[in-house]
Amino acid sequence: MSGAIRGVRVLDLSRVLAGPLCAQMLADHGAEVIKVEAPAGDETRRWGPPFVDEAETTSAYYQGLNRNKSNVVLDLRTPPAREVLYDLIAQADVVVENFKAGTMQNWGLGYESGAEQHTNEKSH
Repeated sequence: MSGAIRGVRVLDLSRVLAGPLCAQMLADHGAEVIKVEAPAGDETRRWGPPFVDEAETTSAYYQGLNRNKSNVVLDLRTPPAREVLYDLIAQADVVVENFKAGTMQNWGLGYESGAEQHTNEKSH
């Protein structure tokens, strides 16, 4: 893939509009973007019509904000999924999230604590 920011890895934990749009623009400029979705999927998948499939499981709205991204499904309410998230964050250059204030901090992933601290704890 070509682009001004090719080689930058972005982890997209966002949903609905502003966060997905931000990550989509990064993807459009060449970043590798991995979108993390809950098992039920981003709620905008069902914001239609119009839908891009006959089963009406993916809206054009969702497709427009999430093009050029890879997807992974994680139930971040569970500790095993958060362990996967810690590893993804440790490999990311950029994290985009729009959770309720304090959610990342409660998971030990706030700006002050970050994934590096968790990674260091795992290695000791």
